[in-house]
Amino acid sequence: MIFGGWVTETDFTTVVSQPWTVQLNDVGVAGTSYSHRLGTLNELLGEFAVGSFGNYFAIEAEGGIAGRFGDESLGEGWVGLYLRYDGLPWNDIVYTTFASNIGLSILTEVSEFELSREGKATELLHYFSPELTFADPENKNLELVLRVHHRSGIFGVFDGISTGSTFISTGIRMRY
Repeated sequence: MIFGGWVTETDFTTVVSQPWTVQLNDVGVAGTSYSHRLGTLNELLGEFAVGSFGNYFAIEAEGGIAGRFGDESLGEGWVGLYLRYDGLPWNDIVYTTFASNIGLSILTEVSEFELSREGKATELLHYFSPELTFADPENKNLELVLRVHHRSGIFGVFDGISTGSTFISTGIRMRY
């Protein structure tokens, strides 16, 4: 996948619950990632473990790198595990998936933007990046990706940090 986006001044929960209130900042991000599908829940756990519903859920591993630009210039790398759902009833019209993840994100140096939000910051934070994808049902391997690229301290779990950064991003993913 290749993607780009802009950081928000708005906290993550407000970005998700009230996206029309998002205020963008002058820090951008551009990056690339590689993901690999590990299998559906049924393939990984067995059909009897989760029933036929497990065919709609897949586990994917992802690693990526990005650069921040604008008012900030530094690099970022991350790894994560995604849970993807693709059992939506309109998928024969527009193939749509929703995915969410857990992972780790590391910056090449402390982010001045993140430091300005809470008065403290660290290079290593939790990586959380829910996304929606859209594709032509005849070509599911080429996806438009809408992603909230988020780093956080998970309410203080990482070095006592509560906030982090949230980028609203879009990209293109090609699956092989």
